[in-house]
Amino acid sequence: MNWKKYFDETRLERGYEYYKKGYVYDIVINNNLVTSKVEGSYYNTYDVSITYNDDEIESMYCTCPYAYSSDNCKHMVATLHKMEEIRKSKKKIISPGNKNNQFYNTLYDLNENDLKNYIYNKYNHDTNFISDFLNEFQKESDSNIAYWEAVSTLNNLFNVDMKELYNYSEYYEETPFHQLLESFIEKDIRLLYKQEKYVEVQDLLYTIYEEIATKEDIDLYIIIDDILAACDSYLSMIIEVQDKIEQDETFNYITNNIKYEYNQYTTPHLARIGITYYTTKDYQKQLEKVLDELIEETSNISEEILLLKYELMKKMKYPIKNQENYLLKYKMCPQILEILVDKQIKDKQYQKAIDLLEEKQETHETLEDTEKLMQLYLKTDDTTQYKKQLKKLLYKNIPEMKYIQQLKNVCTLEEWIIELEQLITNYTKTHHYEFLNEIYISEERYEDLYQNIITNCPIDSIDTYRKFYEKEHGQDIIKIYEKLVREEAKTAKHKGAYLIITKYLKNMLKYPEGAKTVKPLIKTLKNKNKRKRVLIKELNEIEETL
Repeated sequence: MNWKKYFDETRLERGYEYYKKGYVYDIVINNNLVTSKVEGSYYNTYDVSITYNDDEIESMYCTCPYAYSSDNCKHMVATLHKMEEIRKSKKKIISPGNKNNQFYNTLYDLNENDLKNYIYNKYNHDTNFISDFLNEFQKESDSNIAYWEAVSTLNNLFNVDMKELYNYSEYYEETPFHQLLESFIEKDIRLLYKQEKYVEVQDLLYTIYEEIATKEDIDLYIIIDDILAACDSYLSMIIEVQDKIEQDETFNYITNNIKYEYNQYTTPHLARIGITYYTTKDYQKQLEKVLDELIEETSNISEEILLLKYELMKKMKYPIKNQENYLLKYKMCPQILEILVDKQIKDKQYQKAIDLLEEKQETHETLEDTEKLMQLYLKTDDTTQYKKQLKKLLYKNIPEMKYIQQLKNVCTLEEWIIELEQLITNYTKTHHYEFLNEIYISEERYEDLYQNIITNCPIDSIDTYRKFYEKEHGQDIIKIYEKLVREEAKTAKHKGAYLIITKYLKNMLKYPEGAKTVKPLIKTLKNKNKRKRVLIKELNEIEETL
């Protein structure tokens, strides 16, 4: 079997070393499949499975992280070396000795599936044989095997050098470690959950939470919220099927995490599960206690924890005034301030909402807040502040016609004339020529539109907006195109350049007097470019339409 062609030199060398050191064990070989276990680095053990047919490899699989990245690994190489060693000495494994050679040869060559079918059909009613067979061969249940394999895989995942994995995989943007962990949750944890192995699933979830909390720079290698959300989903489903004692154990894990193992990533997720699924007064009081202690003792507490405490206060039916005082205490947090503002608007306390938003703008200004503030100014008839905010948006180069129209609506005619000229000057200086076109159209200033287009915009803009000025400037535009055609023809040497020429000619024909210029122009072009057959062909096609 020529299997070495599937591996690079490094993998071949390292795999051979593993084979020579005896790292391959528990190897099983049949007609088209070999499986083994291979010792890896950091005392990890990896499962290898290779299928083949007619001495050609069909598929290779290994539980190591590098094989997860679709690369063939050294553990596969070691396994294949071991398989070759066993094949060479296979006759020693089942030696005929003095026994019947025919029986030996038949057993030696028998297909494994055929043998299994024969045993089942022959002995499936023989209780003595079944009892002896199970005592001899029965292994741990599939679900337990799946669990311990999942434990091994998860440990291997978190023991891998993430930087090395990224360098090895050579695709930083696709987050290989995230994909491995996501795949583990979707396959291994999902399988165990379906088998109702809830305790085992919970142990695996806790491992993921704890590893994420302790791994340095973990946010560089996984999309943390996506992974934790998947874990949260399974933990939540497990809580729903637990009895009271089991639920208490899970609750203790959550509160201990908040109290002793605070982490900016995992703690908010676990706290949210606690608040969502533990709704009795006793649970809520315990959650409130550990959250209050955490907020008091942590100098740079995350806004998410503060929001969770507020959510808990609502569930505990705190008086509205107490809730508002809590929000005011932490109003420096953008999301909390947003809640406060929305509450004031709901209560029609518009001036209070304005005061809060103006305070927020001093440190954290957003477009959404500015638009909300503008609406509040309108509700309070403060057109001066409304115009001020609109102009701030427009002069910060947010070119949107809706703001132009809103400003015009609150200006007198005299005010608008002044404001408009200032805006035009600003957008000219900042080269927002396309936006100026929209303004000129809105104001029906078509002469200014034309001058802006021929002076500042790409040539294609002439045709885009021609309906606004073709009557007044049709002849001028034809001359512009004629000049462009003549200049382009001087250097045109390929089909792309010829197509530009024909495009300009076709644009000229869109004007009533265009054909009068195009006919002699085509004749001139054909006379000057007789050797450019492709161009002549294009010109002939246009000429036929005249």
